[in-house]
Amino acid sequence: EGGADSLVLGVESLLSITLDQWQVADPAAAAALLAPLEPVAVDLPAAVTTDDSGAEVTLFEAGEVSLSAEEVVSVLNASPEGTPERSRRANVEAVWGGVAEAVGAGVTEVPAEPLIGSLGDLADRLFASTVASRGLATTILEAADNPDGKDVEALDRADVVWVFRSIA
Repeated sequence: EGGADSLVLGVESLLSITLDQWQVADPAAAAALLAPLEPVAVDLPAAVTTDDSGAEVTLFEAGEVSLSAEEVVSVLNASPEGTPERSRRANVEAVWGGVAEAVGAGVTEVPAEPLIGSLGDLADRLFASTVASRGLATTILEAADNPDGKDVEALDRADVVWVFRSIA
């Protein structure tokens, strides 16, 4: 509701980290960041569906697929109306696992400039060496904690702290 700055503050608060570089990327910008990794091999655990003009359409069937950067973004953005966010998680985590595999031992060069001035600079450094991907543990909120029945879950605080501490 408060725009990009509010989103970043919320993410920082939720994950107990500070984001020095961030970007709310539209699909074209996200695809540009992921372009060095094409194609991305993904084993989708479920069909990927989304809404198109009010009708639910299947973008990709479950199983092994080879995705362009634009297709990776389409899987990450696919969210049929009325479908709980948690039902997308397995495919989203599979995509990020495929991204990590696509990086392999590295696909970019580390820029000579020591400072990170953009998300593209950060991605170049990230994609220059091996990476890993892993989801964060969540729990469904009890009705008493979510009286409006919103599509939200609680992150396991200990898991989040452990993951981000190990990264740091």
